[in-house]
Amino acid sequence: MTVAVIDSGIMDSHPDLQTSTGASRVVYAESFNLAEGNDVFDRYGHGTHVAAIVGGDASQSTGSSYTRTFCGTAPKVRFVNLKVLGRNGAGTDSMVIAAIQRAIALKNTYNIKVINLSLGRPVMESYTLDPLCQAVEQAWKAGIVVVVAAGNEGRNNSKATPGYGTISSPGNDPYAITVGAMKDVKTMSRGDDQMASYSSKGPTLFDQVAKPDLVAPGNKIIAALPTGLGLTNAYFGNKVANSYYISGGTSQGFDYYFEPSGTSMATPMVAGAAALLLQKQPCLSATATLTTHMWSVTCHNLSSPQH
Repeated sequence: MTVAVIDSGIMDSHPDLQTSTGASRVVYAESFNLAEGNDVFDRYGHGTHVAAIVGGDASQSTGSSYTRTFCGTAPKVRFVNLKVLGRNGAGTDSMVIAAIQRAIALKNTYNIKVINLSLGRPVMESYTLDPLCQAVEQAWKAGIVVVVAAGNEGRNNSKATPGYGTISSPGNDPYAITVGAMKDVKTMSRGDDQMASYSSKGPTLFDQVAKPDLVAPGNKIIAALPTGLGLTNAYFGNKVANSYYISGGTSQGFDYYFEPSGTSMATPMVAGAAALLLQKQPCLSATATLTTHMWSVTCHNLSSPQH
């Protein structure tokens, strides 16, 4: 099973993103960010962390000397790395659209079942006119599940709406599974879970679609990320301390794991879950629909999609 991560690239040198023999699980990589040329590696850090939440295998935190293990949702998944965000975490619509189109073209070659889009920009028009949303719908029509971040504007009260109507594009498209963030406060119990206040709220602008479709853990999510990248350099305090997961470790931040928050972190939780479900049940397809705002499954041998 393969997930296409459209983001800032993937640093596949991290042990958690490799096979047991040390080979990369990135089966294809391409950069669409012209400013960085053919450099497919992640210089910002966002894409690597997202990929690790989807499918890090925790090899760098597994063993007798570790007290905690940081495993992704689908730890044996393969990746297609489509880089659109540069070392400052920014990109353009055209880059994202080109990457989505490449994922569609490579779907059968690499068995791409899921696209993860932990990115977005303000909604400018109806999803029926938005080129970014139209690209997402093309992927859905090709049989790929598209999982998109809701956005982090839940505290935005600039229009006196307490954060409502702040879902970003292409998360405003009904054919995307749009993911908001919640806080699990690092316990297994659901009783203490809370919504993350920064998570963007619906309904969507112009179309009034009820979004997000669901929420997933996105607050203080620990996953693989090597040092020396834009995020790790700018937010040194988000490095995970040795003492948190290494027996006898110090309070010094280590160079393998990072702990940011956002709907960007919640989105790959769902993308990994989708990959697991589709691996277990290959006859299924997944859709997020305007009428139900939920994930429903349909066998491919049906004559038409059942929403």
